Amino acid sequence: MQQTNQDHKQVYISKVELSCGLQLALPPYAEIDHLYREIIVEDSYRLYPQSKWTESWDGQVTVIDIGAHAGLLSCLVAHLFPKSKVLAFEAHPTNHKFLEENIKVNQLEQQVTAYHLALAGEAGTRKIFSAPTPECHSTIMPEGEFYQDRLTMSGEVRCISLNEAFSLVPDESYIDLLKIDCEGAEGEMFDSASDATFDRIKRIAMEYHEDISILSPQDLIYLFKQKGFQTEIIPSKDWQYRGMIYACK
Repeated sequence: MQQTNQDHKQVYISKVELSCGLQLALPPYAEIDHLYREIIVEDSYRLYPQSKWTESWDGQVTVIDIGAHAGLLSCLVAHLFPKSKVLAFEAHPTNHKFLEENIKVNQLEQQVTAYHLALAGEAGTRKIFSAPTPECHSTIMPEGEFYQDRLTMSGEVRCISLNEAFSLVPDESYIDLLKIDCEGAEGEMFDSASDATFDRIKRIAMEYHEDISILSPQDLIYLFKQKGFQTEIIPSKDWQYRGMIYACK
């Protein structure tokens, strides 16, 4: 459903209500059909209780959501698994505001914590580059000519490493699911991760971006196997350089 803010007529907010009762507002540029299909219909991150990945999630579980956008996945996890704790990282300032609001509206403050941070190979501050539809934002500036006329700088964001993100999880507990969609930063993020960080991860479900990441999907698969994970790769049917990688112990 599209709603118009009468005081700022250029702003359109998309709102969805899931059958489970979650109410979510998404930024005006959000591709609702894409997000809904990927997370809800296709269950690309293997969340639903019937999934073999989550069949044992009857106690407290910890999920890290990197590239949380407006919180569709984070809020869904918290709803489906009431004892879960979710750390949701979102770099884009507008997306982050919607993420915080969706957590509040659905009364999930005790389960989901939102961080206005990007994940990278090291701590620092970086520019955010956005396509005409800013759900595709990244701290990585692709080199191809295709991108140069399409991307604009839309602010700056503080970055932390994966090791630092894990330090925010209380009691150094295991990460039951590490979900990642960070538009190319996944390579440097994993390249700098310590063995101790990898030891805490039970499952990874991530979108890869072969054209802009410093590690190819084959590099990532090799790395995960070296760290003791069983792996699976599923190329996208729609995008030549994208797809999903799954890794579990």
